[in-house]
Amino acid sequence: MKIELKRTPKRYFLDTHRAFTPTETWGEVERLEEKVGIKKIDDLTGLDKLGLPVFSASRPGAEEGARSVHAGKGLTREQARVSVLMEAIERYSAEIKQGDRAKFLFEPYDSYGAKEKVEPASLILSTLSTVGPSSKLEWCEGYDILRDEEVLVPANAVFHPFVSNRGARRERRQAV
Repeated sequence: MKIELKRTPKRYFLDTHRAFTPTETWGEVERLEEKVGIKKIDDLTGLDKLGLPVFSASRPGAEEGARSVHAGKGLTREQARVSVLMEAIERYSAEIKQGDRAKFLFEPYDSYGAKEKVEPASLILSTLSTVGPSSKLEWCEGYDILRDEEVLVPANAVFHPFVSNRGARRERRQAV
């Protein structure tokens, strides 16, 4: 899963720095509306005093615990419409799809494996986190673009919403 980034000149500068205009972006991603489950896009501009362009998109098939309504804003209606579609695509892409879990490894950080692992402590963790080197986690494949190599990443740092599929509890009735 090698990832190679190439320099792309920025060509669009209205309140942002982008390689593509909103029109070009819309042309590339509009076809994904159905795939990500967008049923409706609404123009909410004018519902407040400021009149800033805002659009909403509803995605009723979102995974349980995930957002099913998204918002996009911009200086123009076109920017706002592209913004809401890109947010919906981003959220859809973060959901665990059928078959993803079959590829996960379940092991502690300190167990030896063929691939490097991203140390959980290097991520932004809650101060309440009890994750340590011997904590068993679900790991998925990722790519370190700085070191140019495949790595394992804690799945809960990649997917949203993330619900552990492991039924580890003190009693059987709690696990099921």
